[in-house]
Amino acid sequence: MYLQDWVSWVGRFHLVALHFPIALLLVALVLHLRRGPDAARTCTAWGAASAVLAALLGWAYASGGGGQEEFFSNIWIHRWAGVAAAGFAVLAVSRPRALIAAALLIAVAGHYGARMVHGNGYLSLPAPAAAGPGFTADVLPILEGRCVMCHG
Repeated sequence: MYLQDWVSWVGRFHLVALHFPIALLLVALVLHLRRGPDAARTCTAWGAASAVLAALLGWAYASGGGGQEEFFSNIWIHRWAGVAAAGFAVLAVSRPRALIAAALLIAVAGHYGARMVHGNGYLSLPAPAAAGPGFTADVLPILEGRCVMCHG
């Protein structure tokens, strides 16, 4: 097995690892806003470390794609927003106000990651199906009530 195969395999754990820093950093932000930076310090540190790990795994996962992504494509925005989120999370360990930027970048990275997985309209509500009259529900009761008695 080649090194690239191992890197690509390890990169698949990005899909597992990415939710941990999201939760930790958002909880850290809430703690920071409600109780102050000291209350959020440990959560921020673990969130930053796991964000860096998730970003590294994401790069490994994307390395199996084999090509250069287009500028401002879904993957490009997702990749660089994730790297920036991890960077701001690391910065937030010493400067807690950076948690706000990290949270915003997590939202951007998450949105574009979900667009890649679920499609561009994943947040749109599904359009209701065009409801026309149905034979069993709408026509048959009329026939039974008005026609079957005489015409069978």
